[in-house]
Amino acid sequence: MKKRDHINSNLAHKSNFYVNPLFIGNTTNSAETLDLLKQFFPNILDTNTNKECIEKYINQNNMINLIITDIDKCFKSGLNMLREIKKKNSKILIIIISSYSDSDYLLEAINIGICNYLIKPLTVSQVEKAHNSLLEYYFSNKDIVRLQNNFLWDVFGFSLKYKNENVHLTKNEIKLIDFLLSSNQNFKSNYAIEDFIFDDLLCNNKRVRNLVSRLNNKLEINLIESTYAQGYKIAKYVEE
Repeated sequence: MKKRDHINSNLAHKSNFYVNPLFIGNTTNSAETLDLLKQFFPNILDTNTNKECIEKYINQNNMINLIITDIDKCFKSGLNMLREIKKKNSKILIIIISSYSDSDYLLEAINIGICNYLIKPLTVSQVEKAHNSLLEYYFSNKDIVRLQNNFLWDVFGFSLKYKNENVHLTKNEIKLIDFLLSSNQNFKSNYAIEDFIFDDLLCNNKRVRNLVSRLNNKLEINLIESTYAQGYKIAKYVEE
């Protein structure tokens, strides 16, 4: 397996998209494979095939959404493990790395719902193509909304990310972003926002203004725009 000496700036930029990968290795070459994967997935976590170890990562609040696994040994049991993972999280993406190239193995893996199958010997080119396919998937997937300055909003996870890091949001900030995105970039009135976010009958325009101001200051951009007599909306997405 050849290693790349460095990552060019373009690929380094591409690595900052919404993916939290977990590598499951069980071969003598797993460490070398992990080193190669880290060139494209710098935040990748790793574990072995122990069921408890895998469940620890998937069940924790680290939002694992990609499994990359080396299943040269015990191919059948490796596929069974992936089936169990898919039962718990049907949306999780899976990339298999294996020396098995027989069509029966490939078909069985495809039936599980994997997104890529990389045949050994693993090369930089293979990983780069898989990485770019994931990039295209995430930026065309409606579950992930791309906001200004490369902030990413997970529609179903109700979370905001920047450069692969979770942005800490309060409960009301999460509700605010979710509510404004549901408007399809139409303005939401102060009254509508207040009624949605706050569980009381008070009417205090300052609460919404303060909430918006704190969030914009936290993100260091005007993610939420306000227009007099119209209300608030999420700023237009930036197309690069």
